[in-house]
Amino acid sequence: KLKDCMIGCLPHNWDEYDQGSLDKSELKYSTVESLDEYGVTPIDNQPYCTSQMNDCGEYCEKRCESETEVDLPHR
Repeated sequence: KLKDCMIGCLPHNWDEYDQGSLDKSELKYSTVESLDEYGVTPIDNQPYCTSQMNDCGEYCEKRCESETEVDLPHR
C-alpha cells in the first residue's frame, strides 16, 4: 500500500525532476483523473502533492507512511 500511495502522491514525472533533468514548473501533478489514466488505484485518504509544496518527496513519504501504517496489536 505504501508504494501505491507514493505513486499516487508524487507527480507523474517526479523521477526526472528528482534526477535533475526537469524543472519544478514542468511537474505533472497527480489527480484522481490522472491516476485513472495511468492505471493507478488511489488508497483511501490518498494524499496528493501540489505545486504549492516545496518538497513532494518528503511530504508524500510522511503522509503515505501515516496513511498506510498497520495497527499492530500491542502485547
